[in-house]
Amino acid sequence: MLADLGADVIKVEPPVGNRSTCAAPHGCYKCRGLVNYDPGYPHMGGTDIQVPQGPTEDCWIAISAFTEEEWQGFCNAIGNPAWTKSPKFATLTQRLKNVGELDQLVEEWTRQHDPFEAMEILQRAGVPAGVDECAEDQIYTDQQLKHRGFIIEVDHPAAGKHLYGGQPIKLSQTPALPSKYAPLLGEHTDEIMRDILGMPTDEIKRLKEERVLK
Repeated sequence: MLADLGADVIKVEPPVGNRSTCAAPHGCYKCRGLVNYDPGYPHMGGTDIQVPQGPTEDCWIAISAFTEEEWQGFCNAIGNPAWTKSPKFATLTQRLKNVGELDQLVEEWTRQHDPFEAMEILQRAGVPAGVDECAEDQIYTDQQLKHRGFIIEVDHPAAGKHLYGGQPIKLSQTPALPSKYAPLLGEHTDEIMRDILGMPTDEIKRLKEERVLK
């Protein structure tokens, strides 16, 4: 009975998605696509896999303006178009009230820039903004990850040299071990059979000839 009565008085707040009750604009906004510059990469079988050329549509930037200073910084960064002076966006309360229209106007600007360009413009103006990165962005473009030494090059005997994400945590007294490729199939057979199992060299050779071992 108490549960039934409680359900009548408890109000469940609806989901708000990326929107905020204390910041506007706030969310992810579509940007101009980046051109895929990678012509392809060598496949382990020897055939190059071609990467489609042309701009991608999946480019976004996250923007949040919590304070009036950040809002004014945003307006200045995008050139103070006429709509930024509208009473509908004069205060946070008004921006939240008209957030749907605000998001559309913000995206009209972000679509004119690629996400990294937009991020640089907004961050210079003191506006919290960051690229919604894909794996390719993190490996090839993110300057902070490069500065932190997170991106490493690994030389694979079959696939060649490629960039990979390294250790995200830096410890002063226990540095990360040098990164190495994953073992190939059968790469350490001799070492395991000889050094760990104690098998004679001629026996290992015989088993290889009989195709028991690789």
